[in-house]
Amino acid sequence: MVGAWLELNYETLILAGIPFFFIVFFLLERTYTDYPLQAKKGLRWLSNFCFYVFSIVILYVLFPILPLGFAVAIKDEWGLFNHLSLPFFIEITASFLILDLVMYGQHRLLHKVPLLWRVHKVHHSDMDFDCTTGFRFHPLEVVFTVACQMAAVLMFGLTPLSLIIFNLLHIPYAYFSHLNVKLVDALESVLSFFIITPKLHRIHHSVNMLDSNANYSTFLTCWDFLFKTLTTESKGESPVKCGIAELVNHDETYLDTVLLLPFKKTKG
Repeated sequence: MVGAWLELNYETLILAGIPFFFIVFFLLERTYTDYPLQAKKGLRWLSNFCFYVFSIVILYVLFPILPLGFAVAIKDEWGLFNHLSLPFFIEITASFLILDLVMYGQHRLLHKVPLLWRVHKVHHSDMDFDCTTGFRFHPLEVVFTVACQMAAVLMFGLTPLSLIIFNLLHIPYAYFSHLNVKLVDALESVLSFFIITPKLHRIHHSVNMLDSNANYSTFLTCWDFLFKTLTTESKGESPVKCGIAELVNHDETYLDTVLLLPFKKTKG
């Protein structure tokens, strides 16, 4: 019953949940701010929110073949799980781990493949780091993310419910991991052993390449542990300076400039 309800109300939960979590995270940042912001908040937030709108348009209007729809289309036909008889809980857990690993692999590709980096650096061009940075993904990267999820669905035969559960957890968590807050040391120590905390992800957003080429996990830190890409302390300056070194001014706060960034030649 719960699974059927989630499938029926998935889009509503996403569309209503994101503003809800943003308000919660905004209040947390107002109360427990870690770093002062550099750019003008209004202009920067407007640009980042526009990227959120673009993502919604792509996912729900211009890109109708979502991974969820794809999962429905191939249910009980293609993929590894359709040839196994796994208990429900094990299949859902395995699906979550697979999708999270796919996100880790996708993230590494975005950094290592020059053509993909041109798109992903839009996200890293934000010289500030707060919950709105979690909105700041170029439309081309959103399409790439959908394609990666589709590939996982095809290969493993992931069910619609497994995708729903993953996205309902992963999407708000993506905004949490960009929070401009400082967790108490004891909590940071415990959480960072299992999940990517704002501190760990801020290190990944550092202008220092040694930092930005680490902490690729987007939810569970086990992938960084496994592939030896985890960095718990910045190798660059302290406090951690975010952004891309070659983009020294604040032009990246303007929406048109950021949208065209993948098509411009830069050193980084």
